[in-house]
Amino acid sequence: MDKLNTIEKSILKTIIYFDLFIFPLTKIELYKNLYSLENKISFQDFLNILENSNQLKNIISEKEGFYFLKNKENIVRERKEKYIISYKKYILAKRFIKILSLFKSFKFIGVCSNSLVLDNAKDDSDIDLFIITKENRVWTARLISVLIAKILNLRPKENNKKNKMCLSFYVDEKKMNMERFSDNNIYFIYWVSQIIPIYDEGDYSIRFFKENIWIKETLKNIFEFNTGYKRKINNTKKIINIRNILNYFSSDFLENIFKKIQLKTFNKEIKNKLNINDDVFCDDYIIKLHTKDRREEYKNKFEIELKKYEEFFQ
Repeated sequence: MDKLNTIEKSILKTIIYFDLFIFPLTKIELYKNLYSLENKISFQDFLNILENSNQLKNIISEKEGFYFLKNKENIVRERKEKYIISYKKYILAKRFIKILSLFKSFKFIGVCSNSLVLDNAKDDSDIDLFIITKENRVWTARLISVLIAKILNLRPKENNKKNKMCLSFYVDEKKMNMERFSDNNIYFIYWVSQIIPIYDEGDYSIRFFKENIWIKETLKNIFEFNTGYKRKINNTKKIINIRNILNYFSSDFLENIFKKIQLKTFNKEIKNKLNINDDVFCDDYIIKLHTKDRREEYKNKFEIELKKYEEFFQ
């Protein structure tokens, strides 16, 4: 068999990665997410290779506009079924985020579950949120969001995570660059690229994308996600008025108190892992509480799958 060229290799690597999530890709999804390209290519050049490469046709298949590894046609049906599940979870996420949007401490709230952002969620999965806060308000924002989630019985439990809100990542608006957590990890690079804005006070989604332009070193074709209007929360006059009133309960003094309270009340698992590495990390600008961080897990899975296709990458 002839060797794959660099673009064909990128196409295959991308399909292999998303196969880890049982997720077939459309042409535009595949183009946008092309992994490890040497140079950005046009969509037309990409299509010419995707549709005409005899080498790729021996490894990947297409069905109903979706591309996937050979002999995995069943994942097309599975993707369609999970879309319905994901649609319902977005409705729940939007309701919760709308409550949080009443507080000025929140500048941006997005969905960041790798499965949900792909409309590929399982029925029993929770809903991961990524939150950008007002300057010097990460601890205030976390306290507010956790308390509201507890009141509404939306905090995930070990034996019940279905439709619960996972509130594990907060960043100050002045610290939006996520490269420090990357270590060139494929899982985290895609994670940053796939955050879906639900609430955005201004242009924070654009600013976040610009702050994290480093992902384009790996994902040359990536572009900013444009959330559908049905999933977005927009500021209304009523929301703005409520935010102004509730802002009286926010201050630097309270921020410091809220920080001390939360550091004392973290569960044992978080305390044991806190700031040992960047899985569980806290300071005045970032709260990252991923006690079961999956970056290395998926990086390793990806490398194992690549070896199965090693002959094509020679």
